[in-house]
Amino acid sequence: MPISIKKNRQVFDEAGTAYVVGDLIYAVSDSTKIYSVTNCEEKVYVEVAEVYQNRHVVRRMSDELVERPHLTKEQRFANTLWPEKLVKGEYDSGFTGFISRNPHVEGNPFVSLAEVIEERKKKKILLREEQKYYLNLGIQLAEIIEILHEGEHVIGTLSPDKFWVSEAGDVYSFLTYQFSYEKVNAFDSPQYVAPEWLSQRNRERILFDKKSDSFLYALILFQLLTGKYPFVSDRDISEVKKEELWEQMVDGKSLYFWEDSNIMNTIEEALQGVSPEVESLFKRTFDYCGDEEYDESRASIKEWLHALKEGNN
Repeated sequence: MPISIKKNRQVFDEAGTAYVVGDLIYAVSDSTKIYSVTNCEEKVYVEVAEVYQNRHVVRRMSDELVERPHLTKEQRFANTLWPEKLVKGEYDSGFTGFISRNPHVEGNPFVSLAEVIEERKKKKILLREEQKYYLNLGIQLAEIIEILHEGEHVIGTLSPDKFWVSEAGDVYSFLTYQFSYEKVNAFDSPQYVAPEWLSQRNRERILFDKKSDSFLYALILFQLLTGKYPFVSDRDISEVKKEELWEQMVDGKSLYFWEDSNIMNTIEEALQGVSPEVESLFKRTFDYCGDEEYDESRASIKEWLHALKEGNN
């Protein structure tokens, strides 16, 4: 079933439904076909990745975009979908994601969102423009996830290294390994796991849902806005053993439980200028981690998006 979105919607016979996030156009149809769409000079170019038994075959529907010399360098690689890697089957382990613009081109201005977060942690005080930059990134991430959720897709392995952003604060590409409700039993980064996975003894068959993505999104957003990881912030997260980190996450021992006025003051200062609803959603997300009624209280991506846009007006 094609994904649909109310605003900026364009429908193509080949690509199901295309939709706009920021200045970019994305399209996804279902779990067997993934589309990357670029709107260039009022003509739409579509690339399709079809999945056959966990192997990917890329069929280019328009090679001329790459060859046309009058296009800018950015436009020429805008519809690249890593065809050489997909055809070789490097992602046979379950790659079913899409990427809109290839960040691995020499001289491009894109950086991993993980790098952005590391730089954010070094900053004690933000200028207003810097805060707007991080807030804008958070909004774009929420828009992308909301669109996937509207199409009944669940990511399950959401982490910063799956996103590439520009210096101007635009999310240029998004890579994921899973759009489904199926189990996820491997994580690239131990600090980005959902509490339902941590609280289960048998972690081989955990079914994630939209609330799982919402929790992982909150982990990313909190670091963008405050420069702190919401658990065990007295040390660098890389120094914390994953078992210790997971224990604190399951027990709900977030920063909001810490009786440290310095930490709370830092958080409050970082969230100044952002809607109070945003901090309220952080508390809902982290304070009830591990609580029996937690699943029902967890905020949805739609709630996050509304709160962030309110604070950005």
